[in-house]
Amino acid sequence: VCHTGSDTCFGETNGKDFLQTLSETIKQRFDDRSAKSYTSSLFDRGINKVAQKVGEEAIELVIEAKDDNGELFINEAADLLFHYMMLLQAKGFSLEDVKKVLSEDIDIIAPSCGLAPKTPLANVKALVEARNEYFNI
Repeated sequence: VCHTGSDTCFGETNGKDFLQTLSETIKQRFDDRSAKSYTSSLFDRGINKVAQKVGEEAIELVIEAKDDNGELFINEAADLLFHYMMLLQAKGFSLEDVKKVLSEDIDIIAPSCGLAPKTPLANVKALVEARNEYFNI
């Protein structure tokens, strides 16, 4: 994105990026369950199954992270991202929603960037405390 607000500084229009296209495909498979696909069939099995799959893929990624096989690691990372995107869709969200939250919380993620804080640290601490209480941590 150019500082003028156009897609590029050269007057060109950027196409969709891969994750945007993938997100749209996942949404289409969520909306149209008649399609015979892995994605539609997992959505048909319900939110618990989609969430379980995200957990499985996360564990597999952690296991591969400790080893030295980059190919297996990146494949598990891709599997996790795909299933995470499915879970977001099943809950009515998308990566765009996540990006919005991250951009609002940039002061916590990268405090040296020089941007004014948008989310008070107290709010984040309260969320962490609530999570810890919920999971008895």
